[in-house]
Amino acid sequence: MDDPVVPVNELLASKDVQLLAEIGFIALSYGFYDHARDIFDGLATIRPKQEGCVIGRSLVCIVLGEVDKAVSLLRSVPISDLVCLFLGIALVKQGKLQSAREYLELVVQSHQADKAFVLLARDLLDGLSA
Repeated sequence: MDDPVVPVNELLASKDVQLLAEIGFIALSYGFYDHARDIFDGLATIRPKQEGCVIGRSLVCIVLGEVDKAVSLLRSVPISDLVCLFLGIALVKQGKLQSAREYLELVVQSHQADKAFVLLARDLLDGLSA
């Protein structure tokens, strides 16, 4: 009897995907950029539009100097406070300061944004004003 074919996007439960993403962020924070990229690229195969996966992939791109790719990735998913925050960061790295300000202002003005996101966006905006 043949084994049933499982679609690739159903291979891992959401909690497993979340755990792998967390491992990817840990690898990134310890400077294991190639490992982080491998993890996030693998997750992108099964959950290409998941926000955490896209954020992780974009952060790897930013630290490796692939800022254009980071911006492209971040623009490929629906806008959220977190996406706006990291898009603002990537646009600062690109030197597109006015666009960066616009995205960071969206985070600051959001009534639903996590407090940490708002504080970081404000700090970045203050740095742009200095």
